[in-house]
Amino acid sequence: MAQEKLTRAHEFAPEYKFTISNFEDEVIDITLLVQSFNIYEDLFTNTTSCDLIISDAMGLVDGLPIIGDEYITLSYRSSGFKTVTESNQTVMNKDLDPDTPGTQIEFTNRVRSFRVYKIGKRVESSERQQNYILHCVDDHNMINEMLDINQSFVGTNCIQSIADMWKSNFVDTSEDFRPFNKTPKLYGLGLDDPIKSKNTSSYIAPGVTPFEVLGYLKNEAQHEVSTNVSDYVFYQDLHGFHLTTITELKAREPIGSFYVQDPATEADKNKNLEDDGEAYPISMRTIVSYDIKRTFDSLHNLATGLFGNRVAAIDPLTKRFDEKGFNYTTSADQLAPMDVGKITSKESFFKNSGSTHTRYIVSELATSSVPTGVSTQFNLAEQYEKANEYLYPVGGGDKEDGTIKNSDANERLSNIKSGDPKVANPRIKHELLNRRISGKAILDNLMISFVVPGNSDITVGQTIYVYLPQNLGDPKNSKYQVLFGTGDPGKQQHVPKFLITSLRQTYKQGQTSYNTVITAIKDSYGDTIEVVREKALGTKEG
Repeated sequence: MAQEKLTRAHEFAPEYKFTISNFEDEVIDITLLVQSFNIYEDLFTNTTSCDLIISDAMGLVDGLPIIGDEYITLSYRSSGFKTVTESNQTVMNKDLDPDTPGTQIEFTNRVRSFRVYKIGKRVESSERQQNYILHCVDDHNMINEMLDINQSFVGTNCIQSIADMWKSNFVDTSEDFRPFNKTPKLYGLGLDDPIKSKNTSSYIAPGVTPFEVLGYLKNEAQHEVSTNVSDYVFYQDLHGFHLTTITELKAREPIGSFYVQDPATEADKNKNLEDDGEAYPISMRTIVSYDIKRTFDSLHNLATGLFGNRVAAIDPLTKRFDEKGFNYTTSADQLAPMDVGKITSKESFFKNSGSTHTRYIVSELATSSVPTGVSTQFNLAEQYEKANEYLYPVGGGDKEDGTIKNSDANERLSNIKSGDPKVANPRIKHELLNRRISGKAILDNLMISFVVPGNSDITVGQTIYVYLPQNLGDPKNSKYQVLFGTGDPGKQQHVPKFLITSLRQTYKQGQTSYNTVITAIKDSYGDTIEVVREKALGTKEG
């Protein structure tokens, strides 16, 4: 079966088509002029972008002309087939709708449009022919720079406010001022709605762009699940725009396994080439080349607050101060890691990391602590308004005027909250900032980059298994790197699970070469350092 997939994957050549349209909606096919293209996606960039190398003997720049009002439309797909079954069919490929489970079908044709915003240096390659690069970006980026938001978001749910703002500015728009690739809504994880936060906002937008408002609100948002780090990201992939957390992305099921191996190897000689139910054929899961871009940088980790950080909060209303510390060695499990292995050992030198990395923040506190120099935990037992009852005595004076019923007290409290937005919508960013600092810093430690045959389905935010060869000599127990994990796909732990943070779809016409360049990260080792050491010793002969 596996060999059949390997053969059929090359039956159909990929399809590519490129057109350009100007301000008069005149469309010109420039497929033969495009020497290569790159489409860029990044988990930490708001919009996608692309560039095309044009070999122009038609005088497009002057004849169309190209002045920044143009759209480039790209049509492409992977060659061959993929297998769709009931077990591996996901939300993202429901549009394939196979007639029967286990059907082999062609890849979906992807059509994406970008606005031209810049022409690179024009070089004359021959008589009356010029080569240049067209730099393009999704036009949501352009429209964002042309909008300003003057609005109060006080008392509204942080995430719901973002979804509503997106709808009013990028979905419910006039025909003459709308994105070229209009999306039906702002997505959360996959094609689901974004999950509402458990807190409300205290933000007023003073005439800033939608993306700036979005960035502020998502940084204030606190996820409804307490174990979620609330590490929100806003990004675009080939399906649309998404607002979710890295914690949710890391928990997704992997879409496939990728290996460094010879794609022509027969299945009976290599266990990994057997039919294992993967959606993509073996040839597309073979890593052409790879780099381990980052492993660790201890000085950088100290500077970014990964090993230890401190958040100091000041409440200007009540003149209170409090602080909270975080230590990676003792609290790494609070970062919702992808696997069980910390990036430090139990007796690591860095367990002594103090609070030299400090963030000072103006916020609302529910404690009465003083700066003793000893980190506390931001007492969350009392609500803000309860902890500051002296501001609102029952009788309106300096002393209590007797007692009142609980119902009356609750009604009075409700009146206080409704009339004081500061009390009703306190800033609570300080409660999760420690984990966010360390959680973001750890993504900068274990990073790989590799090239696979072009896959038009893969996008950022997905998780994958990546098996890289180990260099311990003649292996006895494992031929894959034990640091990343060597378990079989489908296991919950000890597997080399990575999160795709950026990718590039790249095509060169002269070589008829279509590849996908993937950058992926892992926030933990496949096992504890001590166990990794034992496994490493076990892979060496003798």
